Amino acid sequence: MYEYKAKIINIVDGDTVDAQVDVGFKMYSTQRLRLSRIDTCEMNDKDLEKRILAKDAKIFMTNTLLGKDVKINTFKSD
Repeated sequence: MYEYKAKIINIVDGDTVDAQVDVGFKMYSTQRLRLSRIDTCEMNDKDLEKRILAKDAKIFMTNTLLGKDVKINTFKSD
């Protein structure tokens, strides 16, 4: 398992964010990350009620994570 420091720079939807990841030696990489074990409705769903829920999830994530420093754990796949 690897751990990186990152800053959340954009909320895509309720379960996806863009982060500026510190990869070391003053180098950064912008990555789109899907949050593990979180699954929210999609913003472009045909069902109006699901789109409303998706928007609410995005607002919650924006208020909770946008601009915050976080730690990202990744797992090496074989």
